[in-house]
Amino acid sequence: MPKALIKLPRTDITRARYPAVDFHFHGRTLRTRDDYARLVRLMDDTGVGVIANMDAGFGASFDEAMRTGEPFRDRIVQFARVDFEGINEPGWSVRTAAELERCFRAGAAGLKINKALGLELKNKDGSYIQADDARFDAVWEACARHNKPVMIHTSDSYGRFRPIGPENERFEAGLWRTDNANNYYETGHPAMEVIEKARENMHAKHPKTRFVNAHVAMLYYDMDKVRALLDKYPNADVEISASVQDLGRAPRMMREFFLKYQNRILFGTDGNPRRGIDEFWVPHWRFLETLDEHFDHPAQIRSATGAPLHGRWKISGIGLPDDVLRKVYYENALRYLPASRAPMQRMVAASEAAARAAGDQVVWNFDRLDRIGGHAVTVLGDPKVVDTPIGKAVQFDGVDDALFIANHPLAGARAFTLEAIFRPDGGQHEQRWFHLSEQDPLTEIDTNNRMLFEIRVVGKQWYLDSFNQSGGSGKALMNKNALHPLGEWHHVASVYDGREFRNYVDGKLEGSAVVDLGPHGPGHTSAGVRINRVFYFQGAIHKARFTPRALGVERFLRVR
Repeated sequence: MPKALIKLPRTDITRARYPAVDFHFHGRTLRTRDDYARLVRLMDDTGVGVIANMDAGFGASFDEAMRTGEPFRDRIVQFARVDFEGINEPGWSVRTAAELERCFRAGAAGLKINKALGLELKNKDGSYIQADDARFDAVWEACARHNKPVMIHTSDSYGRFRPIGPENERFEAGLWRTDNANNYYETGHPAMEVIEKARENMHAKHPKTRFVNAHVAMLYYDMDKVRALLDKYPNADVEISASVQDLGRAPRMMREFFLKYQNRILFGTDGNPRRGIDEFWVPHWRFLETLDEHFDHPAQIRSATGAPLHGRWKISGIGLPDDVLRKVYYENALRYLPASRAPMQRMVAASEAAARAAGDQVVWNFDRLDRIGGHAVTVLGDPKVVDTPIGKAVQFDGVDDALFIANHPLAGARAFTLEAIFRPDGGQHEQRWFHLSEQDPLTEIDTNNRMLFEIRVVGKQWYLDSFNQSGGSGKALMNKNALHPLGEWHHVASVYDGREFRNYVDGKLEGSAVVDLGPHGPGHTSAGVRINRVFYFQGAIHKARFTPRALGVERFLRVR
């Protein structure tokens, strides 16, 4: 495969931003506790919190997997895998459902069904057994009774149902050059449409059973079909394993899909313990977290020379905002994995604490409107990104322009430094132009805890008003005599060291007070207006920085 000669920017990323739940992993080589321990070390190295092993098996093999993996149950959960042996014999359905329920009681986190259902299993007359076959009704209902998900892989890649030849992109990539295995064109296998129709029937017949459709339901070649499946069947979700190589070819379309269906998408890789961090795991993180372009995809199948047999092309990232990234990485999966919730909460907290310790300052550059600091942005009015002598900034008109950012970067901080570089241009007397607000975690309604930068415009000058409220304590700092010219760039800072609250303009102390302020909980931020959309700001914001400790003046940002 040719190497691209164009020089492209690359985000320095080696591990997932948040501990991820890999909802589709194949651990059939996990035979000993040493095997499990090695896998957990790999997970730690690349940022995977929990893995769902699809290969625990059924019956005695499932019991053995549970025994061997017991010391690692917080990190590796086991899915039962139905044994299709004897499916044409009387009583198979009842026996299988009973054994599945026993596995659930023994600790199985869910059920895995592979593509043999639809493409390999046959009735006595030679016809193919599909997902809506009545013999599986008892199996699906057992999952519903125990509130366990079905990870189901039906059908296969679109190219496998097309003629083998140069126009088939899987052939062009090297698949089938020496072996025609797993190609279904004119082989007597069911058409994709037959398998897909049976899958829809299955969802309709069993509305109380939750089906996680593997590999984006094998429909990534036509996202209209994926949307239709999710829109029609509330009991359907999808996971993204072995499809990133296709999703990454249309990053704008896929980003819109992820944003719209953010509650229905689970992270998965179809990986195994032998896959390497750089060649396999990192491309997943780059696809989901960055806007990097034209990089290698995490090929599921490689030739002897390393060529990706699922496609000789590059992919680009979709740069999900943090709130969506959390859902895809772990929150959606934890709906199905209640035993993993507490361990994952501990891992997420530890990961965030480690990130703060490694580099606890967060910088937001106001150089775009769709994402600020990696977070989702809601735009109100028509603010504009403008070029200025100190770099790009967002210009607000003082009438109805504002940005709402889905993050409170100082949540949890017992001491802090809040800084901003901005240019006030005039407008109404009172302008509340930067607001960090705590939200109730259950209702998402703003509490009364907040941090604000405000200004008061007096003629062609202004003065600063800094405010902080936490619990029963609050304090506003303003010095009406400390006036500054409009139309120029200024640095402002609010600092709290755990005892004293201070504010600064251009490095000069303008006010201080002793006050007892507690840490805020999670929330969101507004720029250009107060959170409740009053007191709009006329001017521009270039940058903000958030530090969960008190900084001295010598460590403040500089305007130039």
